Amino acid sequence: MLHLFNKTYLDIDSRIDINVDRVVISKDNGVDIGSGLDGYASGALIAFHESMDDTSLVDVVTKIINTKTDKKVVVFCDVENYKKFATAWFKTIMPNLDVATFKNIMAMTLYKERAMSNAQVIANSNANVNDLRTGFGELDAVWSATTVSAEDRETIKNLELGLSYEFMLADYFSGSVNYLNKLIKVVGMFANRWFVEALNDLRETAVLNVYNKNMQTALGFTNSDVKLDSLNPLKNISSLAIFGDTAIWQQNDSKGVFGYPVLKDLTAEQISKIKATAKKIYDTEGMSDSQRYFEIFDLLDIAVKSGLNKEDMDKMLDFVVAKPYDTCLIPDGDNENVNYVLFHDILNKKRAGDTASLSKLALL
Repeated sequence: MLHLFNKTYLDIDSRIDINVDRVVISKDNGVDIGSGLDGYASGALIAFHESMDDTSLVDVVTKIINTKTDKKVVVFCDVENYKKFATAWFKTIMPNLDVATFKNIMAMTLYKERAMSNAQVIANSNANVNDLRTGFGELDAVWSATTVSAEDRETIKNLELGLSYEFMLADYFSGSVNYLNKLIKVVGMFANRWFVEALNDLRETAVLNVYNKNMQTALGFTNSDVKLDSLNPLKNISSLAIFGDTAIWQQNDSKGVFGYPVLKDLTAEQISKIKATAKKIYDTEGMSDSQRYFEIFDLLDIAVKSGLNKEDMDKMLDFVVAKPYDTCLIPDGDNENVNYVLFHDILNKKRAGDTASLSKLALL
């Protein structure tokens, strides 16, 4: 699934999901389902077409925006129309794009889709992956046949869409500040979500290892300190008490019995205790201060702030460029929103000072 803008995605029609708001562009599947599924499907059909020849990128995007839905929207296309839509999209939002760079983006897009088609991670369990095995085929013809007018670009630009993180990042690394404010918000949002996931995993480790002798020795408690019948079992274990702070770990039915972290405007004392406790747990698991995974906790102070500034964002981006561990402050729950392969390719270009390549990805 290729993220386009805001909560809008592009996907192949063999993975149509009638429970999401959608546009369908497919000769085989681009038909009106009528009212037969009313009451059974939670998604709305925004538009359908047999081919991109019957519509345009601007028309589809405008229809999606005009629905004013706050739900996820997916444009489902057969492979040929997927290629046409993706080509029009990339040519529109990146005026400097050349065919070689475009084909590289499409190759990384297909690679990511194949990687994420694993049955354990794919969102649509009944998806047909044959199209992913076959791939996109030749792209030169669709590139040559796709023309984008200055008027189309201006229309898309005026919509002020929240474009994909990796492309706003490439735009910024190319020297542009056109999407600076949007990028700052996205970097902050992803970083906060990443720390929520990381701390939730850490706390789960602590909760499940309360009888682990290595954990008890490292953090200085015994079985007698563990209250198995408590709904907040870490609260009375002094070395783990920060993981029992209900101001952070808010307990409600939708977030689990033991709570889920809300990382917003934490005090310096709370941040310090979280870091100290995290390090003890990592040390117990054989991780040391010199390893990158713990070093990232130096950025916790920034990630919990309500409003980031450019300096804050640059500090986080400098870290992931210099130390590009796997997800680079992109939470696992956002794997549909970011192409990790393309993201790392952009980080590599920034690290190498390859502004010429990055400028080809500059946004309108």
